Order: sequence, then structure tokens, then C-alpha cells
Amino acid sequence: MDFRYVRRTAMSRRRDRPTALTMRDVLMRWFSLLMDTQSWIDATDRVGTRRGLYDALQHGIGLFAEARRAGRKALFVGNGASAAIASHQALDWWKTAGLRALAFNDLASLTACANDLGYAEVFAAPIRAFADPGDLLVAISSSGQSENILRAAAAAHEHGCQVITLSGFDESNALRRLGDLNFHVASHCYGHVEVCHLALCHALLDTCVEVHGGAGARALLGGAALLPEAAQETPHPWTDFLAARCRVIGWMHDEGKADADIAAALSMYDVTQVTLLRMTARPVSDERPTAAATPLIAQLRVEDVE
Repeated sequence: MDFRYVRRTAMSRRRDRPTALTMRDVLMRWFSLLMDTQSWIDATDRVGTRRGLYDALQHGIGLFAEARRAGRKALFVGNGASAAIASHQALDWWKTAGLRALAFNDLASLTACANDLGYAEVFAAPIRAFADPGDLLVAISSSGQSENILRAAAAAHEHGCQVITLSGFDESNALRRLGDLNFHVASHCYGHVEVCHLALCHALLDTCVEVHGGAGARALLGGAALLPEAAQETPHPWTDFLAARCRVIGWMHDEGKADADIAAALSMYDVTQVTLLRMTARPVSDERPTAAATPLIAQLRVEDVE
């Protein structure tokens, strides 16, 4: 055997192989793909009609807002990492947004239902027990094929609930056909799908809180977008006190009294505060405040004098 030939052939084959990726290459590719995931996310309704991403998110926010306004609940289900997202979102929705929310991930409940009814029923059974008409179910599955999640969505519909689904992998997955609103991430990478699902959940939550108010906010008017009412400015306790002092100064100036007389009539603390007010209240001219300036001075905020 010509060992030189064998060696040359082996070296040639090694040269023909693609260069191995470095760890940096792999990381850069992972994040590069993640930044493109928005283009992978699409949304559909119950009959499969495609909807624009932002239009679908606004619709989803309306569903959550209406559930809160009507005193209904949000229910979250998922397996594994999706279970963690479900628990995370249930907590955030009741604590931050003031919407009653549940995730059926308690260990005793899961094992009892799995043991007595089979794992396919671990979410459908508590949904049948706790769901009321008008509640909202968020069903999360990366593959969109998990039997217990599919049964959960069916049970929610049986009880008159609205259903939002979050899925990934194949576009034709079964879960994507079961929601009133369906978000699908066209990726087979678990990490990308799960990150996108969490991002979508936070987009719904954070926007709902910003637009409709958080826990303790006043009741929402339907599912329409509603900006919080402008905060009513409360007069600072100094306002009346300082306004009265300014009226004294204005009267004394009108009477031609000297600054020394004014200082004698007021404490040094009053003089300091009123001087600051006088400086703030005369942006147009150098005239001293008079009784006519009192309304302007009385409207000043504490930030203007501190």
C-alpha cells in the first residue's frame, strides 16, 4: 500500500471540509437570528385569516382590557419553559395590571391530575373547574402540538372563553388553529421561539398597563384604548400662605412703602420665600409684584420656588 497516497488523500479531504465555527461565530449567528425574529412572527384569527402583527397585538390588548373591565380572569397554560412563562405572566397580570390571573402549574395539582386523569388532562380539568364565560386563556406551546395544551384550548372554548395561542415550529401546527388570536414564531429553535413568546407576552402586558393603567387603576371603558386621565394638580400647602404674603407686599408697594418696612412686616423666612416668588413671577418685566400679580404667584408650583 502506498501510504503517501493515503496521507495525501486524507489531507485533501480535511481541506475540503468547511471550516469549523468558532464559539463567537455561533453566538453572533444566534443573536443575529434573534434580531430577525420579528419578521418570523405572524398572527392569524380563528378562521386562519392573517393579521398584521401590531393590529393583532392591539386586538390582544383589547381582550385583556375587556377581561379586566368585566371582572373576568386570565388563565395561562404551558409545559416546561412555557410553564415558566405562564407562571411569570399570571403573576405579572394580577400584580402589575390588576387582572385576576392563574397558571395551573402547582406540583400537587399537576401530579394528581396526571395520576388520576392522564397527563393530557392536566390543564383541561382545572380549566373546566375554574373557567367562566368571558375569561381569557393564553395557551403556550413551542411546537403547537402538545396534547394537554390542545385539550386546554378546547376546554376553554367549551366554557365560553376567548383563547390566545402562542406557538412555533411548523406553520401548520394544531394549536395555531384553535385560538381566536394566534401568534406563531416561524423557527425550530426552542430558544428563539421561547424568547419571542415572552417578548409578545410582555408587549401585551406592558402596553396594556401603560395605556389603560396598572393595578388599582379605574375601571376600563370597554376594550378600546384609553389613556390615563391627566393628573389633577393639587395646590401646594404654601400656596395660600405665600399668596397672602404677596398680597401684603403688593399692597405695601402700592402704598409706596420701602423694602425695609416690608421686611419689618414679615419674618425672614417669609421674605426669603417671597423673594424667590418675586424672581419667578416677573419673567417679562422688572416691576415688583403688586396685588395684580397675586393670581400668577398663587398658581406657582412648589418646584418653582424650591
